[in-house]
Amino acid sequence: MNDPALTVLDKARPLTAARPDYLVAPEGSGLVSGLYIRAGTGPKRYWLSALRRLGIRQRRTHDTRHMYATTCLMSGMNPAFIAAQSQ
Repeated sequence: MNDPALTVLDKARPLTAARPDYLVAPEGSGLVSGLYIRAGTGPKRYWLSALRRLGIRQRRTHDTRHMYATTCLMSGMNPAFIAAQSQ
């Protein structure tokens, strides 16, 4: 790693140590910053919760993205416009 990256990691180390145990990866885990996010705390949690509340069957966000693109193409939209929306 370059010097700026190492400096940032050195500054982040005390912050990581101050986090609750469930957010700190075990020693020797190979994670660069020593920090990880539990699966239940990320965007997926909110996505699945919204689907449940709306009464929509569970699906991956990736599947929804492809369904949107397919629906746009089937309705005759410009493929370049559709591709530019995901960037």
